Amino acid sequence: MSNGLTFIEFSGTARLVEDTFHTEIHRYSVGGEEHIANNSDPSISEALSSSQ
Repeated sequence: MSNGLTFIEFSGTARLVEDTFHTEIHRYSVGGEEHIANNSDPSISEALSSSQ
């Protein structure tokens, strides 16, 4: 959990994250360690944007 303003916390499947944030989740091996990360910058629906 973060007290900052740059993080959000959610739960769901990788597929739901991909669909919601319009990005793909992949497994990467870096220095012999496995990491799970998105392969492009996420985007959010205009309906959720704070610029309204």
